[in-house]
Amino acid sequence: MTKFKCENLRVVIAGGSRGLGKSLAIDLAKRGAHILLLARGQETLEVAKVKRTLSQYSAIPDIVFCVAGGSNPSQIGFLADLSPEGVKSCLESNYYSAVFITQACLKLWVQNPDKNRTPPKAAIRAFADTLRQEILLYGDKDMYQVHNAFPGTFITDSFLAEQASKPEITKIMEGSNVSDEKIRSTTQSASTIAAKILHGLDKGYFSITSDWESALILNNMRGPSPRDNVLLDLLLALVAFLVWPFVRRDFDRKTRSYGRKHPAQFKRSDA
Repeated sequence: MTKFKCENLRVVIAGGSRGLGKSLAIDLAKRGAHILLLARGQETLEVAKVKRTLSQYSAIPDIVFCVAGGSNPSQIGFLADLSPEGVKSCLESNYYSAVFITQACLKLWVQNPDKNRTPPKAAIRAFADTLRQEILLYGDKDMYQVHNAFPGTFITDSFLAEQASKPEITKIMEGSNVSDEKIRSTTQSASTIAAKILHGLDKGYFSITSDWESALILNNMRGPSPRDNVLLDLLLALVAFLVWPFVRRDFDRKTRSYGRKHPAQFKRSDA
């Protein structure tokens, strides 16, 4: 029996006009959900605009998905090369946008508690553990729920656009240093990722991954986060503990090798 019910419920999807958000919107609509899409470009999703949009929504949302994010050329590269503005805008696009949307919805929920509503869902790891504990202040453990998804690489127009400015060493490490045609044929689609996220919600998972590699990395750094399958998670944590030192050394080797092959790119002046 599914733990995630959305039929006839109001679902807000931030970043739902394309990519993963669009795929989630389509699948949720098929399940009978009423969808409100918060579309955005690369600019920051401002708090005031979110609040205004939600206030114009005729009813309080039951579920919120924070899928907004992405990057532009000014945000991609090595830290030594990025401008402060680029670093700031990257945080605004990929972290603050999700925090602001979640905050706006959370305020609506705690100001209008209704225990008969299906528990709302939010998805983000950066502050999911803290948020999960905070919402216990506003109702019992089944009134509100927090989930976060960790999809691996998947194909979207934004991902392919990032390839043009992505450092070559990053492509090597993530295995995307091949043609776009090859990437399309070997990488999961946004619709596949959306289906896996909804499957994780159906199972009631706190942390949702899309492949074994992501699951291993997650369990290598899970910390105090709740475990969804204790035995499997502990096994994956053990495997990651044994394997990761070799993976890290391989990444270190590739990084040093790349630096030696491209010395001019990383030569720094004293000025």
